[in-house]
Amino acid sequence: MALHKYVVSALMLCIMISCASSRKTGYGTSRFVFEHEGKTYAIISYTPEDRMGHNLLISTDEKQSSLKARDLNQDGTLDTVIAGPLSLKEAKGIYRAGLMKAAQAGNLINRETRRQYQTEDAAYRYAITTYMPLIGDAYNVFEIADKRIFTMTVIAKDMLSDGSLETIEQGSADLKKLQTRYETILKKGVDEKRIQKQEESYFVKIQ
Repeated sequence: MALHKYVVSALMLCIMISCASSRKTGYGTSRFVFEHEGKTYAIISYTPEDRMGHNLLISTDEKQSSLKARDLNQDGTLDTVIAGPLSLKEAKGIYRAGLMKAAQAGNLINRETRRQYQTEDAAYRYAITTYMPLIGDAYNVFEIADKRIFTMTVIAKDMLSDGSLETIEQGSADLKKLQTRYETILKKGVDEKRIQKQEESYFVKIQ
């Protein structure tokens, strides 16, 4: 299954883009300004033709503290706060609100991407997939497929992407044993630099 990249559309904001500069550098740049809790912010999308783009969340009101935060791969979640007094969690809330408003205004482009880590051992195939919906928290889905019994697949959900499985969505298994195996596969993914641990959360990196 696929996730989406979130890129602010230039269709209604083309006045703010230098066409000559875009052709020369291979960059497309667009900006969406929005209000959140009485303050003004902007999301700026940088979209190169030949490599992955990124989004910036900035404060635009001179009366408020400066804020700059970056979504490194346009996946809908901020990765780091570059400047300003807000925590990453607080900045993420503002960014999500801005993306929702951009979507409502028709200024959001969805580009499909995939966050899935796959590995296997002698008996089983494993997959961890990270989903980052526009509304709600990110979550992970853990799948185990028995190589010997092709119809035997167990699917469980880590609803807060915090490394703890809460529910089994498909198949039958002991949740405690499944949790132990999930932790093993998470660690393997982190060691292989395919899964990122950010604060107390685990996110599969985009392929």
